[in-house]
Amino acid sequence: DGALQARGGEGGAAGASGAAGGAGGGGRVRIDAPGTLPLDVDAATVWHGPAVDVAALDLVTPGAEAPMNGRGEPGATIRVANFLARPTQFTETTVSPDGTFALVVPLLPGLNDLEVSQSAGGLSARSFTGTMYELVGRAVVGARIYIVRVPEVE
Repeated sequence: DGALQARGGEGGAAGASGAAGGAGGGGRVRIDAPGTLPLDVDAATVWHGPAVDVAALDLVTPGAEAPMNGRGEPGATIRVANFLARPTQFTETTVSPDGTFALVVPLLPGLNDLEVSQSAGGLSARSFTGTMYELVGRAVVGARIYIVRVPEVE
C-alpha cells in the first residue's frame, strides 16, 4: 500500500548504580507514499548517490574550475550545488550508459562547499550533510566536497 513501518526502540539497560533503565520508544514509525514508487525497486535494490573520484580533484587550487568525474546510475542527472555562491550555483550533466559522468564545476575564491546529487525516475540521492568525506576506496560516495580556491595575485 506504499507504506513503510518500523518498530520503536527497546528499553535501556539498568544504570551502574542499579537504577532502572529507560522505558524505550516501543512505538512505530509509518511513512506513507501515495501511489507507487516511480522505479521498480525490490528488497535487494539500494538506490545510491553518485560516487565522485576525489583523488583526481585538486582540493586547493588557484583555478577557476574543477573538473569532476565519477560514477552514477546510467541516464540519471548529476547536479553539483556550490553553496559558496549567492544564489547557489548549479552545474548539471547526465550519466552516460556506461555509468560514468564528467563535468566542470565553476569555483569562486574561498571555500567552495559542493554537494553532489543524482536524480532519476522521481528518486533523488544527495550527499550527506555535516561530513566531509565518506571514503570507499579512493572515491567519495554521496558526500560534501570542499575545494579551496586561492586565486594567484598578479
